[in-house]
Formats: sequence, structure tokens, C-alpha cells
Amino acid sequence: DDGTVTIDVAAPPYCWAPMGIPFYGTSFTQLSVAANGRVTFGGADSDFSPTLAEAVTDNAFVGFWTDFNPSVGGNISITNPAADLIRVQWSNVPYFGEPAMANNFGIEFNVMTGAVKIDSLINVQPNPLTSLSSSDRQFLGMSPGNLLGATDPGVAPFAAAAVGSAGAATDML
Repeated sequence: DDGTVTIDVAAPPYCWAPMGIPFYGTSFTQLSVAANGRVTFGGADSDFSPTLAEAVTDNAFVGFWTDFNPSVGGNISITNPAADLIRVQWSNVPYFGEPAMANNFGIEFNVMTGAVKIDSLINVQPNPLTSLSSSDRQFLGMSPGNLLGATDPGVAPFAAAAVGSAGAATDML
């Protein structure tokens, strides 16, 4: 619960992205995968309680940031399914305090084009907690974070199979 793993994607044994992963115009050679649904760049972050203020001031990230607990079920994998792709997959990972609520989604990075894809969101269960506590907050999207001067342009709705882009180069999405 609340753990992170940092992978150097440019060095052995991986060497998946010798030039790094392009994200908001910066190339990162390391990514940190957090149990709580996100991939961060520029450092690991195990925070389980997302806020807009943290999305602007924390490290650059992408994901479905919420309080997951893989220590009671499911797994998180990091793979290289094709020469230009790095994929992080959350499989059957429950919410904290809700071991029966298995969630599945993935984040894919194309290291050649810089495209980022969050997929399988239809397999994310509604969080049954209704207290509006830190354990049931959720943030879907990405941010360049404090390293790259993140700005908050306001809420951006998501739609199935939609492609999003920020209005400005430092906008969170």
C-alpha cells in the first residue's frame, strides 16, 4: 500500500528508451510507478490523497490518482510490449478499504512520438466511499508538475476514446 518503484528506462537491464520518455517537452530517463495509480517523473511520490494544488506543485505525472491498495490484491506491471512503447498496467487492484473493488487500467508511453494513453478506464469501479475523505478523492489526467511550470486551466471533461490536448504547453489535462 502506498509504495513506489523507480525504473531507469534508459539503462540496463531495461534499455527500453535510450533517449528517455518525452513528457511535456522534457525527456525523462526514469519513471516512478506509484501503487496509487500514477506514473511520476522527476522523483517518486506515494501520496494517496490527490488535490489540484498538489497536481500543480508536485512532480510531473499521468494516471488515475486515488487511494489503491495492491497489498491486498491485484498487481502492477511495467512492460515493453513493442520497441517504442512502455506500458504500466494496474490489474485487479482494489481501493483502500474496499478489497472487493478490483480496478484495471493502463498507461502507455510512446517513446518515439511522445504520445501518452490512459486506457481501459471502463474497468475502473466507482469508489464506494462517500465520505469525501482523502481515501476517496480521485484525479484522472496529467500534469507537468512543478518541474515544468504546471498551470491549471480548469476542468477538462473526458470522453470514451477521446484524444485530449492542453491549450497551453504547461496546462494540466
